Amino acid sequence: MAWDDIMVAGQVIASADYNARTTLIKKALGAEDVVTFVDGDVTPLVAGATLFETANSAPTDITDFIGATEKLINILFGDAFTTIKSTDSGNANIRLMGGADYVSQDGYSLTLRYRDDNIWHEESRSLNT
Repeated sequence: MAWDDIMVAGQVIASADYNARTTLIKKALGAEDVVTFVDGDVTPLVAGATLFETANSAPTDITDFIGATEKLINILFGDAFTTIKSTDSGNANIRLMGGADYVSQDGYSLTLRYRDDNIWHEESRSLNT
């Protein structure tokens, strides 16, 4: 346990530590593994999982996700090089709150839901650094 962890009934429920947050999110979602997107992939595959992580080594604009069905995905950002492009910036497949592109920082997270209108809709975001 770190000094900046939040505990309830002896259990850490929030943490400023990236690895601890990833573990907490996995536990909350019942996810076994975090799937890391391929470095530089602008249309990552999301079939078969719900929890993903970015690890881009250069600026990367994600414009869509491939293999979607109606589902929720959670993206943990492990870099400061990823931008999720919004419908308002000319991308027709990802609708973000406020209409602006989502520029990542290491430790941020974003939750999107794929709906029957064939568009990803932002459900929530966190700006944890």
